[in-house]
Amino acid sequence: MKRTYESQIFLHPSRTGADGNREGVPNSMLEAMASGAVAVATDHGGIAEAITDGVSGLLVAENDVPALAAAVLRVMGDDALRMDLARGGRTAVEGKYSQELQSQHLVGLYKDLILKAKA
Repeated sequence: MKRTYESQIFLHPSRTGADGNREGVPNSMLEAMASGAVAVATDHGGIAEAITDGVSGLLVAENDVPALAAAVLRVMGDDALRMDLARGGRTAVEGKYSQELQSQHLVGLYKDLILKAKA
């Protein structure tokens, strides 16, 4: 028998390392959002660049375990919210992180560097 598994929530609790190290925008989170999972994450590093709280996912403060649990339960208990956040997450990824947009951005950076080198 073939089994299929579905995930509706992607939980990404991050925290600043003892050395002050912080991550950027996690690719795993972007992939989950693009696939329709709701991202519940900590407001850490570059995560807030990808998630607008209440629009494209839910953000909680670092190290706030009760808030993280409450956010997950909130998404699990509200089908309409879950669907809205899932759509918002996918839209955010498509609008900011698509291959086409990233390629255009990279080409623009190279063109700027070439112009500066010629000056």
